[in-house]
Amino acid sequence: MDVAEDGEQARAMGSEVDYDLVILDLNLQRLDGVAVLRHLRLRRPSLPVLVLTLRSRVEDRVQCLDTGADDYLPKAFSFGELSARIRALLRRSHLPSESVLVVEDLKLDRVEHRAERAGRRIELTSKEFSLLEYLMRNAGRQVSRAMIIEHVWNLTFDTTTNVVDVYIFGGVQNAQSLRGAVVSLGFHHVSDIAMSCGVLNMLPSDKTSLDPVVFWEHSLGCALVCRHIACKINFADPGKAYLAGLLHDLGIIVNLWVLPKEFRAAWEIAKAEGIPLHEAEQRAMGLTHCDSGRLLAERWQLAPELVEVVTYHHSPEKSVEHAGLVALVQLADLLCRMTD
Repeated sequence: MDVAEDGEQARAMGSEVDYDLVILDLNLQRLDGVAVLRHLRLRRPSLPVLVLTLRSRVEDRVQCLDTGADDYLPKAFSFGELSARIRALLRRSHLPSESVLVVEDLKLDRVEHRAERAGRRIELTSKEFSLLEYLMRNAGRQVSRAMIIEHVWNLTFDTTTNVVDVYIFGGVQNAQSLRGAVVSLGFHHVSDIAMSCGVLNMLPSDKTSLDPVVFWEHSLGCALVCRHIACKINFADPGKAYLAGLLHDLGIIVNLWVLPKEFRAAWEIAKAEGIPLHEAEQRAMGLTHCDSGRLLAERWQLAPELVEVVTYHHSPEKSVEHAGLVALVQLADLLCRMTD
């Protein structure tokens, strides 16, 4: 629940945040409640508004209802009646005019409780569905972990909790295929950029010299080269080779998310000295994207061969059980870097 200190703040908050319900007093400072109501009704036609005020004249009720209020309750009132009126308004608003949310090729049917991406259904738990709905309703806005916790979990607690990270980065799932990996990665803009680099869309939008498109292009390019070479040499599973190429730089996403300043310093060192990124990371951070990528790959319980690719694609000689796939990804990675 958010509380506005005056009418101008109430008008701004009601315009910027997608609330389920507004309880509006008419006697507000700086801007009266009727003006706020008129503004909200123009900007949020379907937003339920309950006027709660000392004004009990019939003229005041008529004015507010004609201006767009959904209900009017004069003071003094019973909290039981207020709660009942709120529940009634929320019941009516649960069939919203915007029952289907659409962001590019991602569609969310809030009535049928169905999510689709490019026409293909995405199976989500109820909490995942609520999280996706909140993110889509705030598409284009920057949302914090605290905002997600408050609006999706309806809780207020320590914002250092990793509950949001678990849902966005995915839980413990056994990803043996590209589709399985997409599911385990989650659903927030993941398919936009072929999985692994999709998490870049959740990074803070501060100005940086790093271009996420570079990582997207390299990962996708590496995946395509891996599959092409795999087909040429009759590799047993070209699809697995494609997925391995796509995920090999998974640790870069982790480092950008967890250690953005340190990673950017490593990135600048690599560019300035013309050395491989993993060498610059080791010098600047004491770890590489291979190390952090392995931790996330194991957390997602990716297939063992994918974990080895993420871990050893810069040191294939250390790979034991899946050296062939690791070497294939290293070759594709080198070929793509030659053309970057």
